[in-house]
Amino acid sequence: MAWDVHFQPIPENTTHGYRAFTFGFRAALVVTGFQFLINRWLKTFFTPKGSELLHIGDGTTLALLVGGNVGSQEAIRDLAIRAVEETNEQVRAQDSAGGFTAEESLSSAVITRMEPYSGGGISVWVTITNLAGKQLEVLLMDYATR
Repeated sequence: MAWDVHFQPIPENTTHGYRAFTFGFRAALVVTGFQFLINRWLKTFFTPKGSELLHIGDGTTLALLVGGNVGSQEAIRDLAIRAVEETNEQVRAQDSAGGFTAEESLSSAVITRMEPYSGGGISVWVTITNLAGKQLEVLLMDYATR
């Protein structure tokens, strides 16, 4: 069984030195099961492609939106679809390497809603399903072009 750790930022009034993160003023939480899959999927989705030094192919092209010249809803939609596909491929590759339970393995992640804004921009919702059949709908991005 795989696991992940949630950690907390240090409250600003309690920082000492240059630390920005800690296992916190409360105990760290070990995450397993479906939440572990959600964490893995979202981390992969939001990691800019080429930013992982040891795994240069990991991540997605979604970062092209940040500071980019992407203004049309169609272009944003296309980038979101591509990023979801890239994420699914990478998470399934991790799953095939072994060591994950059915709760922690991806069955599917599909875009279930795309809601364009009248003034420009779009919100994108994805439903993530594990091999055990659990589902979670996640608001992935709420991107306004203006």
